[in-house]
Amino acid sequence: DAPALPPAAARLFVANLEVPASVVAAAVRAARRAGARVVLNPAPYSEGGEGCFPDVDVLVPNQIEAAGFAGADAAGVGDWAEVGRRLLALGPRAVVLTLGSAGALVVEPAGVVRVPGHRVPVVDTTAAGDAFVGGLAAALLRGAPLSDAARYANACGALAVTRAGAQPSLPTAEAVEQLLAEPPHR
Repeated sequence: DAPALPPAAARLFVANLEVPASVVAAAVRAARRAGARVVLNPAPYSEGGEGCFPDVDVLVPNQIEAAGFAGADAAGVGDWAEVGRRLLALGPRAVVLTLGSAGALVVEPAGVVRVPGHRVPVVDTTAAGDAFVGGLAAALLRGAPLSDAARYANACGALAVTRAGAQPSLPTAEAVEQLLAEPPHR
């Protein structure tokens, strides 16, 4: 018999909705009890997934997911900041709404910060959301403020669309820093 190991301390917990909402809610609650910051990518959109939002620190939806949870039609949204505020009303402490080539919005009770997009050639969007969330998590773990973490994440997502495939398209930290050194597109 192997000796029991003490539980590892986690500073950040990242989840999505690819498993039943009840499982996600239980995991999110456990992470909060353990003192971890909780990041939830509510993908794919599914009704009822919002049940755990009050235990989420950073909600990271794309436009389709954001519109679904906010009760809006994504094609008819004229003000994504308002959609972000509706999502805040569901309980998360902050929302980072991804807007594809238009960048992202960081929506917090104190206000909204727009993160400009990057002009890059689009080859395959398969891993863009995963790259964004991974970049956001990495930057948050380094202690970056949320708006700076969203800028880093946005560069990760932008670089991911420049190559085909999921894993091969994930950028290196060096490539992200190089893109961040270039002026963003407005």
